[in-house]
Amino acid sequence: MLLVLSFSCSNTKYLAQNEVLFKSNKLEISKDKDVSLSRDLRNELNDVLYPEANSKFLGLNISLWIYNHTKEPKKKGKGFRNYLKYKLGEEPVLYKETTPDKVVMLLENRLQNNGFFKYEIDQQTNINNKRSITNYSIFLHKPIVIDTVIFQIKDSVLTDIIMKNINATLINKANIYSLQKIKDERQRIVKDFRNKGYYFFRNDFLVYHADTNDLNNKIRFYVRYKPNIKEYQINKYDIQDISLYVNKRITDSNTDTSKLVIVDGVKYEDNNAFFKAPKLTKNIFLKKDNIYSDSLYRKTLSYFYGYDILNSLNVSFSLDDTLSKKIDAKILFTKSKTNSFVTKLTGATKSNGFSGPSMELTFANRNIFKGGEKLAFTFEGGIEKQIGEETSLDYIFRTSIKAELKLPNLTPGFKNISNHSIRLPYSLVDAKVTYLKYHPTMEIWETNASYAYKWFPTQNNSWDVSPITFVYQKVFESEVMNIDDVIDLPYVPFGLENQFSLGLMATYTITNKNTSKTRDSYFFKTTIETAGNLMYSLYNGLSNGKAKPYKVFNQPFSQFGRIDIDFRYYRRLKKSNSIATRFLSYAAIPYGNSVDLPFFRKYFAGGPNSLRGFQTGGLGPGTYYNKDVKPDIRINNGDIRLEINLEYRFKLAGNFFSVLFMDAGNVWLVREDTLRPGGKIEFDKILQTSSVSVGTGLRYDFSVIAIRLDLGLPIKYPYREERGDVYGDTELIDWNRFGKTMILHFAIDYPF
Repeated sequence: MLLVLSFSCSNTKYLAQNEVLFKSNKLEISKDKDVSLSRDLRNELNDVLYPEANSKFLGLNISLWIYNHTKEPKKKGKGFRNYLKYKLGEEPVLYKETTPDKVVMLLENRLQNNGFFKYEIDQQTNINNKRSITNYSIFLHKPIVIDTVIFQIKDSVLTDIIMKNINATLINKANIYSLQKIKDERQRIVKDFRNKGYYFFRNDFLVYHADTNDLNNKIRFYVRYKPNIKEYQINKYDIQDISLYVNKRITDSNTDTSKLVIVDGVKYEDNNAFFKAPKLTKNIFLKKDNIYSDSLYRKTLSYFYGYDILNSLNVSFSLDDTLSKKIDAKILFTKSKTNSFVTKLTGATKSNGFSGPSMELTFANRNIFKGGEKLAFTFEGGIEKQIGEETSLDYIFRTSIKAELKLPNLTPGFKNISNHSIRLPYSLVDAKVTYLKYHPTMEIWETNASYAYKWFPTQNNSWDVSPITFVYQKVFESEVMNIDDVIDLPYVPFGLENQFSLGLMATYTITNKNTSKTRDSYFFKTTIETAGNLMYSLYNGLSNGKAKPYKVFNQPFSQFGRIDIDFRYYRRLKKSNSIATRFLSYAAIPYGNSVDLPFFRKYFAGGPNSLRGFQTGGLGPGTYYNKDVKPDIRINNGDIRLEINLEYRFKLAGNFFSVLFMDAGNVWLVREDTLRPGGKIEFDKILQTSSVSVGTGLRYDFSVIAIRLDLGLPIKYPYREERGDVYGDTELIDWNRFGKTMILHFAIDYPF
């Protein structure tokens, strides 16, 4: 309390005699009984309240205190003192007498834009100890609703276009009037026009005239042309000529027509033969002698922007003769350099909780087969360690080489799917060899290969389907134990054996994080994988009584099914404050030729991207616990992972942000393991066998990437130290161990 008072007094004493520090705005909304108020409108009203007070941390104006107690830098814009005062610090937000009246005008504007024309607004500012609080109060009466929308457009063809798609209207009878919905509806109608050939038609050509006379709190709209529209602007147009020029400047008007070739109805010029013409012209969805379509034009843009070799793109349309009602399309495709060499030196935080530096060297040819195909070779090396955590591993050394071939557009067998992608779909072939040294316990060579297709049905979602996924894992002798010791470890009888996996995988992702116009956004991703089914069927039919497990190259192949679900929800509270949540549900079940999952498909709980009150591999499976063995990812793993994470993120000063978090979850086995008692999942006891941790963290956000420190405190364990073989605590907080174990995680980027 004394600290809060000290900060408050020290910040206000720097104000001039007539200055007042702005503290907060408060908005109270009341309404008639039969009036409903949407959450979006409530948020919109709160968003217009300004100014925003100086940021606080635990009730303290730390950034303002830094500003006030830092002297002016000797050179403005340079030096540590400048960074301290103007980056970490914040100038005082002062109260201005004119601000409340301006805010009232904004509130009135938002209310009227959303149908509320009958209301009372009042504002009152209280000043105490040179700090101001402004209170706004609104009382809402019944809003205006839509009566009818009458189209008075002279062109019967355009009227027919409207009527044929009238069921998609955003304005319905008895809806509350919304200016934004009127704009969206007009944009929807004009989009229909432009998709039917009306290239020159623009949104502002349609005017909504409002009529409220004798309508008893209702509004009627008459939709008409705006005055002085030229005839050619409301005509329907066909595509006459389409020209595609490679590496031609916009200002270059000299065109040697003898160098033009006709490919798929497109006039094509590529003087240096950079590309095979059909591989580019197939991405032009506008066709000669067809009507102009805005959707096909935008799809053409989206496909060309998907090429890694693209440097710039310019598409223009010209009208030579208004009487012919035809337009020409001209596309200028400028390529970037074919070859590239990139070196990256980064710090990385893996999902297994290990952090450390890594170096990556990539050579790429972005036009290997003259169709925008990208062939890349990547060499990567790095060393990782769990900082501040006690584990059985000293470090992880890894090195890998990867070859990747990206092929624009999908193979012919997927042509129908490709036609429904709004962005350039592509096929991806990759192969990777990785060496991992888990010092001092084991060494693994791993070979991965896959063949995948990726396409984008809408702006917000995507599919990634791999008909073929291949993994070969071989465990070698380490410095402290030979291969037989590794395989014979009692807690992982099968997962660390030499493994062979052949299967298929599909991933679906949908998110509105980049397109949401509201405070709310979400991310959803699910992956389904199966492995070994085809080989098992073949071997089973030809086994002739051979004992299982069946082997390929003298190695047993894995057979399992897996489904992962990752759902995240974000809500912005203020400009720099937000709530982030995540729910994970991962499950993989071995069957047939396998009695356990291969190590590369095991799940782990704990660590900087999971339950931050525990170290990676420090939890599970279930209530299993052995106080005589250090946490080990070979022991503490499972077939099922359930987890919930909650974060409150807020700004401290400058680019420094903080977070308060809570994590809950664990990993479990699908089968009983006598050497890891309590590991099998019992769905009616998930809460008792889950762990909970809370904590706080510090982030420095570079906008592209962020570094963070998270301090996690376990408050619920799934086990008791003295009875590690029984179900865990039913109490939320284990007071006997509260505060005794805290873990500090260093990580790169946000956990979700």
